[in-house]
Amino acid sequence: TPEASPEDAAAAAAAELEAAAVWYGPLEEPQYFDDYSRSYFAFTRRKAGWDCMRHYEILAAGAVPYFMGLEDCPERTMTSFPRRLVLQAMRMPGVEVRVDSTGLPWGRIDHRVFDHALYFRILRRIQLWTVRHLSTGAMARRLLCTMGFPLPRGGGGSAASPPESEAGSADSGPSRRAA
Repeated sequence: TPEASPEDAAAAAAAELEAAAVWYGPLEEPQYFDDYSRSYFAFTRRKAGWDCMRHYEILAAGAVPYFMGLEDCPERTMTSFPRRLVLQAMRMPGVEVRVDSTGLPWGRIDHRVFDHALYFRILRRIQLWTVRHLSTGAMARRLLCTMGFPLPRGGGGSAASPPESEAGSADSGPSRRAA
């Protein structure tokens, strides 16, 4: 058979990606979160602004946000987001992401070179950060501190404390799908 033109190859690749894409309707929220919880990464990006609920839904479900363009986020924006840890996970060897001709990202993990133990250590640090800095309690404490209200004794972790250093273990964690 003759070799396909670059345009035909690109169209075939886009059709293949479209067929593999998962779309959720408004009544499929449980499946949406379940899919996140079984994934290593979930794509997110800037939309109307840098901050949106999708980033936090991904974190709450136990996946790492693969945040397209996070490197371009201004330093004083999303100051509570675990940016450094997310970037560390995104840059791990074996994580391959491309953007198709329509602008949609797709990715895969090459498990031959992907360091699962490191991933789960980073994920555990992200989860601890999320609880300590992004939970409603942590956000309320930060707001009260910013407004100058004293915090009650025993009010939990500080909203300004740094992430745990290498917290958690390198356990295998839950079963995960490739990005």
